[in-house]
Amino acid sequence: MASIVGHTLRLTFKLLLSKIRDKGAEELKHGDVSDERFRNFIVRELTALREKLEGLSKMDLIASANFFKDGVSLMYYSFEKCRPEVQTEVYQYDADSISLINTEVTNIELDDWEVLHLMSNCLQFDTFDSQNKFFVEAKDFFKKAADSATKAFSNEGLDIYDRVLAMKFRVASSMLEFIDEPEIALILCKNYLEQLNGLPEVREAFSVRFGGFNMRRLFCDMRREALIGAVTSINRILWEYLHLCSKGDEFLRNWPEIPVDSSRKIHPVLSWEISRGTFWVFGEFGKLPDQLNAPVDITTNSKGNFVVADRFNSEIKVFSKDGNLSHRVYGPTFVQPFNEDTLVTSLLHPQCLDIDKTDQLYIGNSYESPQDLQFANEIIAVDNSGNFRWSFGRGVNNFNRGTLTSLAVDKNRARLFALCDSTVFVLSTEGTLLSCFTCTGGFKPARESHLCVTNRGDLIITALNTVYFISKRAANDTSFKSRTIVPFRFVRKDKRIPRRFDPSAITFNSHTEEVIVVDRASNSLLMFDTMGNLKRQIYFYERYASGGTTVTKDGHVAVANKSTNQILIL
Repeated sequence: MASIVGHTLRLTFKLLLSKIRDKGAEELKHGDVSDERFRNFIVRELTALREKLEGLSKMDLIASANFFKDGVSLMYYSFEKCRPEVQTEVYQYDADSISLINTEVTNIELDDWEVLHLMSNCLQFDTFDSQNKFFVEAKDFFKKAADSATKAFSNEGLDIYDRVLAMKFRVASSMLEFIDEPEIALILCKNYLEQLNGLPEVREAFSVRFGGFNMRRLFCDMRREALIGAVTSINRILWEYLHLCSKGDEFLRNWPEIPVDSSRKIHPVLSWEISRGTFWVFGEFGKLPDQLNAPVDITTNSKGNFVVADRFNSEIKVFSKDGNLSHRVYGPTFVQPFNEDTLVTSLLHPQCLDIDKTDQLYIGNSYESPQDLQFANEIIAVDNSGNFRWSFGRGVNNFNRGTLTSLAVDKNRARLFALCDSTVFVLSTEGTLLSCFTCTGGFKPARESHLCVTNRGDLIITALNTVYFISKRAANDTSFKSRTIVPFRFVRKDKRIPRRFDPSAITFNSHTEEVIVVDRASNSLLMFDTMGNLKRQIYFYERYASGGTTVTKDGHVAVANKSTNQILIL
């Protein structure tokens, strides 16, 4: 619960934060400040916003800002009363370089992603008391703020930009009012988004910008772009918020899209027109501890850290959520702080990896001897502290007949699937071989085929020019140690699917129940439902060569790009 509280607070303030100037960002990253001073900063900026609104005859919007300010003051005070007296290092801010809310209410701007990371360690909320009188009173003020914001949003006489600003207050107030009851906030947020995305002015702006040919598109309308940015910002914040709460999965799968013409709708978070290119990037080529040389696969642990298989540096590296190196994983020692000397280890050629729900890491090591062209494959398991647990593959003849290209954990059934050429090996998470099967029929493995597991336990495997499906029953059948299977074609025919289809990496989004495939031919991500129907496509800015992919805790897609030696976050 404490984790949800902290994330919710950061998301609500990110919703209201406008762009940060470079100077402010740099100074925010270095230094310290007390939570009390941060609270005072929030209150001061909200006061400034209220004063800006006072002469504009927007009484409900003014009232919402006032109530929200009072709620913030009381909530922070309640947290301080619940927290033990310890000195905690947090970040410093520069009040002159940061603006909490765009005071130009007719020029709402898209929020910067960096804000969330800058704030991620500003505040610590280990404990809180939901019965604390200050907390109870704060929730009442947030309710009043939400009610006033609802009236302002419903006022059709207000400028559309003011109505969108009112929706920001409405969303933020409801998230904080039900900070200890997120399932209630989820229901309200669903209604808010349907109302926001259904506004005629919003639909018209998206239609002009993303629909069929329209003369108005030839003229750069900054107000239209500002409106699209603000609406997208609210959608993105709620998308991240719902990923914090598993009960929001159904809503994530049925997000209110915005029609742009008679036959097409825009997903305000995931459609490629909105999110074209990378969200952010980290990594660079080199042999230094924090550099990469052919990152071939990636996964994330329960803390949201990125675990990367750095093949030609012969290491597994763990990066924090903001892309900073945390530590490196080796065999036989497996965990070593990044600033210590490199050890000579047996983990020479990491090819793939995955992680289970206990943060046990499974590393696929694959090497082809240039002398005899024989493969040497091995799966190495380490616990969440980096200690060796078990290995599999040495001396198993049929496990070394091709390249070990992919690992996938069925977290619901404690199964580990390993793909070698056309054969899938099924192991328990304790290292016991349960069965194996060979894909036949029209299955032709690609040079770097990958597989993933759905929530049901079905397997989805990329192959040459297509993707195949293997049912849960067939994938988990242990009645025969070795057998053959004819998989089904997964991808349904769709005119939007590129004619040259070259699928590589694949992963499964357990929240939205989408199968995400990296297509090298179109240099894009293709997202399918579990029936193989294409839902959307997102293009890369950078040229993608090959590498694995995964879904982050906040719903973004992380891709290991061997061609640029970077990790792309979309």
